[in-house]
Amino acid sequence: MTPTSQDEVTSLVNTPIYELEGEFDWSETIQGLVLGSFSYGYIMTQVVGGRLAERYGAKWVFGVSILSGGVANLLTPTAARLHYGVLIALRAMQGFFQGVTWPSMHACLAQWIPPLERPSFVAFVYFGKFIK
Repeated sequence: MTPTSQDEVTSLVNTPIYELEGEFDWSETIQGLVLGSFSYGYIMTQVVGGRLAERYGAKWVFGVSILSGGVANLLTPTAARLHYGVLIALRAMQGFFQGVTWPSMHACLAQWIPPLERPSFVAFVYFGKFIK
């Protein structure tokens, strides 16, 4: 909805966010499935991610994971406009590919960091993202 007058703009600005209508009229169940579908795919590849990284190379597994997740993210608006089922499948696929990211990082760190520097470097890599 595009406002056409100053009164409509003022009305939109003063309307609480929970009263605004979105582009998609999905029930809470469908919204929950859309949000949870990433986790369903993500859980499936957590265990095999490290093994894939050891077998095929951590940088390739990590790179394909990040690339496929990015492509899936770019396709998300189109999938949502097609049908919520397409979006659920896309998000599950995105989670499936990105589930190998953290386990492949373990394999990367094990190969690239000297043994004596691993404790401090691993702490920085995994916990440094929380430092502001």
